Amino acid sequence: MLLRETQKFTQIFTIKMYKSIKLPQKSRLCLLYIIFLVSCENNNQEPRIQFGKEVYQNGTLRSKGALINDKKNGLWIFYNEDSSVSSEYLYYNDSLYGKYVGYFEKGGDTLIIGNYVNSLEEGEWKSFYGNNLLAKKAYYKRGKKVGVWEYYKEDGRLYKKVSYDGEKEKILFDKE
Repeated sequence: MLLRETQKFTQIFTIKMYKSIKLPQKSRLCLLYIIFLVSCENNNQEPRIQFGKEVYQNGTLRSKGALINDKKNGLWIFYNEDSSVSSEYLYYNDSLYGKYVGYFEKGGDTLIIGNYVNSLEEGEWKSFYGNNLLAKKAYYKRGKKVGVWEYYKEDGRLYKKVSYDGEKEKILFDKE
């Protein structure tokens, strides 16, 4: 029972700790250590921690991160074939859980920022143009579109608003 409560605490802690994904290495290691401590099914089993990686067919690195008991945990970094960073995901026991950041291939500007809970989009998501100006602000609840989504032109002007309520989509205004 205590282990399950500790695992739930770790999930909440993971989300809070990674409110900003650009944490110092020391904080990332602290989080990984806590996940490591509670990753056992029972107190008699020793958790196995490994550093995992995936590669493209040409041998260049595709992703890297921690595996605890053969499951992705903590921060995983994904790369383009030219070795530039394409995205950063947080995992908890192989499920996407926490902040996600995607990058443009050239220049490293942020393309999209959002959150996952149990591998489903959750909360506010923002997309950006290459100059880091806001392109879209969107909201999700358990992977479904909700609330008012806003769309912006590259000059920063709001040009479209769409409301999502369940499966219904309603255009509030469109000045395309």
